[in-house]
Amino acid sequence: MAGLLFSGASINARAHRSVPNCRGSTFGLSLGRSSASSFSDGVKCKSEGRIETGDREDGDEGGMRSRSLQPGTVISRYRIQAWIAQGGMADVYRAVDLQLGRAVAIKVLSPSLVADPDARRRFFREARAASALQHPNICAVYEVGEVGDIVFIAMPYIAGKTLKELLDKGPLPIERALGYAIDIAEALEEAHRHGIIHRDIKPSNVIVDERDRAIVLDFGLAKRVRWEGREADDALTISQITATSALIGTTPYMSPEQVRGEPLDERSDIFSFGTLLYELLTGRRPFVGATEIEILHAILHAEPEPMSALAPHVDFELERIVRKALRKDPADRYPTISEMKEELIAFARER
Repeated sequence: MAGLLFSGASINARAHRSVPNCRGSTFGLSLGRSSASSFSDGVKCKSEGRIETGDREDGDEGGMRSRSLQPGTVISRYRIQAWIAQGGMADVYRAVDLQLGRAVAIKVLSPSLVADPDARRRFFREARAASALQHPNICAVYEVGEVGDIVFIAMPYIAGKTLKELLDKGPLPIERALGYAIDIAEALEEAHRHGIIHRDIKPSNVIVDERDRAIVLDFGLAKRVRWEGREADDALTISQITATSALIGTTPYMSPEQVRGEPLDERSDIFSFGTLLYELLTGRRPFVGATEIEILHAILHAEPEPMSALAPHVDFELERIVRKALRKDPADRYPTISEMKEELIAFARER
């Protein structure tokens, strides 16, 4: 399935490169069908506009099927061209900006959730979080708006593949994995600098563009922690969390403190990032189980299988970096993503 692509030249050549800002490029967004989709409020907010519908089948009110808008539908200044993907909260479409002539991705909140205050708040929170961040490894937000019953976010359209799609073919070569890891670390560094934690770092939320650069997507679970203070979530037991569906994030990539429903800071993203890097290098997640409860238990209590046992080519030093990110106690992890990134860059340069 279409995704986002970024530049992936040899890590030695790109160990720490600067790249054009994503906002100035014709990048775009595409989420895998199983990806959770939600972006927050930000940039330009419109409550006025128009909807014009293209040809529609009988029974499709206003060009809206049970799940998707018809090609040809115009939302504000964007003409829908094709449906791309469906997530937990929204559908994503390829569209064209009728004023600027550029390709865009339009994320549309599911019609069934438009009247849900919590869903709308989460959707707009994604746009807010993403629009506060301007970085080549973070997908930009052009506009967020409402036209009639349609709530949408306009973003760059990026042709590429998600890391999840790349992992379907097996683990990545070390240099390629390191290149993507440094890109992701730089994106998280920018988010953390603004007091924003992502809370849902996983392969399907990272896309690789046609220049082989990794771009972080989907800030739907993002939360400000430094400017707004600690999260107010009450700590819960696993049984309470699973009984009330209080988990925030994607189970295999959650930090122990996420599993326990405790307040989170940047170190939770570092744990999830370590989980992702472990998978990129070995082709397997560090915490596995036959059920969700077993996975949660493993995150809290089990140690990952040594990476060298799964991928003998992984160097001891690289495994040390990953395992430090995966420490159960946040105090034992890297205190900042910047420190972890610098160690990854140093390792890449020495190869």
